[in-house]
Amino acid sequence: MAAASHCLASGRHVVGSIGLPFQEGIPGDTRGIRRSLSEPTTLSLLKACETNNLKPLSAVHASLAAANFSGSKFVDGHYTSNMRFSLQPYLREPFNSARYAAGLYTGSYMAKVDHGMSWQDIAAQYNKLYDAGLRHEFLIARRQFAIQALNMMQSGEPSGRNPLVRSELDISSVDNAENLVSPYHRGRGGHQLRLEVREISLGIECLAKESYLFV
Repeated sequence: MAAASHCLASGRHVVGSIGLPFQEGIPGDTRGIRRSLSEPTTLSLLKACETNNLKPLSAVHASLAAANFSGSKFVDGHYTSNMRFSLQPYLREPFNSARYAAGLYTGSYMAKVDHGMSWQDIAAQYNKLYDAGLRHEFLIARRQFAIQALNMMQSGEPSGRNPLVRSELDISSVDNAENLVSPYHRGRGGHQLRLEVREISLGIECLAKESYLFV
């Protein structure tokens, strides 16, 4: 219970944060935009990340924070978003491999960055958190954390005097999709077949007023 409460406390960073405002009322339909970069642009960005010792996800995350700061009318404040991690690497062997766990089951907590920080400092902070991963306390409290978070969301009611701000943009990264599937399969007659990932598609239906980014 104590570990779950500690994880849940990261949600306090939402208070006073800048973000994406939305109107009160019943949620509408789910909408999405898909953007693809050319191969030369992608290679250039990956090279820049490697030169600066940054994960590409950290760079994307920092750019989102910078965009929110530049579009905000508030001079002070902070930006809050989710630090999301795949739970697959934390499973015991052999269940941490694509043979047993191909699903994108994840866990997250909220982190903030302050206004006035440079893009490089924001990216470095996110990179440090992504490198650190999830603590043991978070993993053992995962189920209780989810229960408490659900209870908190179900009991919360928006107030006209305090309009809700959905600052905690949720980010999920597939990373290398080929690591999520077992590449070799045995076919008829004992022949070995190779599975290759050529494209990724995404389908999502969201019932809450939330913003998501899938990388």
